[in-house]
Amino acid sequence: MFASSAADFGPFLFSIFAVLVAAKVGGEIAERLGAPSVLGEILAGVAIGPSALGLVDVHDVLTSNAITVLAELGVLLLLLQVGMEMDLAELGKVGKSSTAVAIIGVAAPFGGGTVAALALGQEIKTAVFVGAALTATSVGITARVFGDLKALSTTESRVVLGAAVADDVLGLVILTVVVKVVTDGNVGVGTVAGTFGLAIGFLILSGVVGLGLVPRLLDLVERFGRSSALIPVTAFAVLFLFSGFANVAKLAPIIGAFMAGLALGKSKHHERIHHDSTTIGHLLVPIFFVQIGINTDLGVMGDPKVIGVAAVLLVVAIIGKLVAAFGLLGLRADRLLVGIGMVPRGEVGLIFASIGLANGVLDDELYASLVIVMLVTTLVTPPALRWRLAGTAARTAADLTPESNDPEPEGGWLVVTGSTVDLAARPPVALTVPIALRAAAAARTARPGSDLLEWIAGHRAAPLGWTIDDTALLVELLRDPSPRSMRFLETTGVLERALPEVSVALERRRHDTSELDPTRVLRFPSVERLVALLQGDDRAASNAIARIDELDHLMVAALTNDVAVTGASRDALLQRLIGVERAPALARLLDDASLLESAAGDPDSFESQRLLQLAHLLESESRTCAAYVLGLALGDLPDWRRDALDEMLPQLLDLVRYESTSGSLDAPLVAHRKAQAMSMLDELPAKERIQAASDVYVLANQPDELARQARLVEPLPRKGTMRVAVTPTGEPHQWQVEVAFRDDRGALTRLTTSLTDHGLDILQASVATWPDGATLDTFIVAGAMRPSARELAQAFEASTQSPLARVELEELEVVIDNRSLPWHTACTISCVDGPGVLQTVAAVMAECGAIVADARISNTDGRAVDRFALTDRRGRKLDEATITKLRNALHTSTKRRRGRRLVSV
Repeated sequence: MFASSAADFGPFLFSIFAVLVAAKVGGEIAERLGAPSVLGEILAGVAIGPSALGLVDVHDVLTSNAITVLAELGVLLLLLQVGMEMDLAELGKVGKSSTAVAIIGVAAPFGGGTVAALALGQEIKTAVFVGAALTATSVGITARVFGDLKALSTTESRVVLGAAVADDVLGLVILTVVVKVVTDGNVGVGTVAGTFGLAIGFLILSGVVGLGLVPRLLDLVERFGRSSALIPVTAFAVLFLFSGFANVAKLAPIIGAFMAGLALGKSKHHERIHHDSTTIGHLLVPIFFVQIGINTDLGVMGDPKVIGVAAVLLVVAIIGKLVAAFGLLGLRADRLLVGIGMVPRGEVGLIFASIGLANGVLDDELYASLVIVMLVTTLVTPPALRWRLAGTAARTAADLTPESNDPEPEGGWLVVTGSTVDLAARPPVALTVPIALRAAAAARTARPGSDLLEWIAGHRAAPLGWTIDDTALLVELLRDPSPRSMRFLETTGVLERALPEVSVALERRRHDTSELDPTRVLRFPSVERLVALLQGDDRAASNAIARIDELDHLMVAALTNDVAVTGASRDALLQRLIGVERAPALARLLDDASLLESAAGDPDSFESQRLLQLAHLLESESRTCAAYVLGLALGDLPDWRRDALDEMLPQLLDLVRYESTSGSLDAPLVAHRKAQAMSMLDELPAKERIQAASDVYVLANQPDELARQARLVEPLPRKGTMRVAVTPTGEPHQWQVEVAFRDDRGALTRLTTSLTDHGLDILQASVATWPDGATLDTFIVAGAMRPSARELAQAFEASTQSPLARVELEELEVVIDNRSLPWHTACTISCVDGPGVLQTVAAVMAECGAIVADARISNTDGRAVDRFALTDRRGRKLDEATITKLRNALHTSTKRRRGRRLVSV
């Protein structure tokens, strides 16, 4: 029984596979060619359908029914999204022009299509349906082209989009009426009037109930529900409930889905619902368009009669929308541009055609003709709009002469009247950016006026610059962030022309499928966290903020962190925002903040040596506090990491401003420590050795240690000889072993091997080098007896004559981090402990050009956990190529079979 059922499912499963793959491949190819994805999905359906490759078995009942159900669900989701995206307030404000354009744009193709179909010999109910199929304009296609060309603020765009929205509502009503009339077989006046009244009644009732109750229902679900999935599940339940009621009322279910979208769109949860429905829609909506292609007979589409009918209907469809532009009613706008914007039929017209085919109103030939009309109008509109928009922009730019500018009014260029922000006078084009930023700030609560939008759109092709004064306005905007403000800057094209890095980041985030919260598309997380710190009652953050010199720069840094994805884009954006001279300092502050945030997660960072390095890097109280606050803003830190950062801050502040022996409060710590060490020496070479020492080495040792170690290094030993000093550390059975020699590749490996052979456990290791090849390796070792410096020196020198040995590393784990240390690359290596592990690791590092500046050795439950601070041979952090080489080399040394094997190198 089970095997038989599985066999029956085979054709169905393969067909669904073919449909999904074809939908995505077709849509992707179409978008890459600059065409709407719906076009590629339909053509992909034709390709896999029975008229071409035959990959879908339309005669299999299970397959046919399943694809039909999935396609119907896709249509419901599509209309749900249309409803959610519709702004009823905007629909009420589109004005007489948009309303007139919408009415003419529905009436003309409806009447023309009906007459044309009758003239072609169709019966009345079929002719009426053909006319209805030609009515609706695709909002999505036109809006996408206007958006791509940053022309959404033009008069023509606003008229077209407003008319298209009204067009959709009228089209859905007509669809509902026509479907019921033609399926009942009665086209009488009484039936039409009754059905029209029922449709309007359903729209009103579902609108009142939906807008009044659905948002409250979702609020209750959020308040009492525990599962995060309850909100979207409830939203889908509302979708199916409204669609079901529409069907019970003998109306098209899609009108119920549309009304559900309107209701859900008024909820405060609409962004979450829109995101989830869009995610599912990516799966189901393309199936609908692929099904259209599958149902299209390629042979029929090539029939000259079908092509002839399509040509007639295409002329009616285009002319019917072009004449809609006469509804502009005296507005100064490009009528041809408005008419072209109304032409595409797209998905709504295809829904009409599919319903007609499913109800037997359309035969295969007429259905194919309508599909051709929909595809052609969808395909030709984008290039036609681009052509006309380019011409409009050029003509408008030519009209913008300096003489056309007005003097600035006393109250400024902008005026807020009621809930509208608009121009008080016509400013120069050069002021576009500051005026747009001020208007964006006002747009938090006020809608942009028509004069403001038309002025910005009028010179949308003009290049825009950016000044530091503009940055100050942007910072003020960011202090009170609002998606409405950013949306205004984005839709007017100001953001793309003036700050392309920010525009690209928003577009990238909009297409990021991993972003589960769609409300964050127009928000900047680091900026918002910084604003919360600046305005909140966080005591530690407030104390730090009080010590920062330039708070505005923190806002710029936070924005840059949210926007820039590479070092080059970060530098370019900073230079644009604060100037070439200041940009490097702010880039370093971003690095400092990232460093502090990473260091807070490293226990070794609280050791005096690491804290001294951080303090030396940060230099001042203001910069330390700025790095701390910015570090809090850059990442949403867990409590334990925030506590560690709070603990680290006062220690750093104590170190960056210390009182030296001379009483100076701002003497650099490295210079001060060098001076103290040199004052303890009489020998000039030893003093020169200290003077040439690296900052890292100086910060790691007290002045008396620096002086003693300088005497050990000077004079520099001959090649192959070692000078060794052994001193107690103050801890029982622990000794400090210092080894001075000329740099020798693999020396650290040989030294650690010799120490291990003498029965000493290495607890810590550090390396100091000089440009002339002088090297000082320092080890903290544990042993029952104080080791002999002479014996160690002899063993060290002897080891240089023997080959190095390696062992294979078992259960190796490698973590390499370039962020948590100021001057070094941090590397943590964990593996099963045993003789030769440290020597093998040190040998691999030497081969890869990684110099060990510091090492911390530990053993936990039989595992070696060794932490290294590494540099390259020039004393810089390791680059990505070296890190990759090191990681690969370490993994090459991992154990491949049981047992441990020595390898000579």
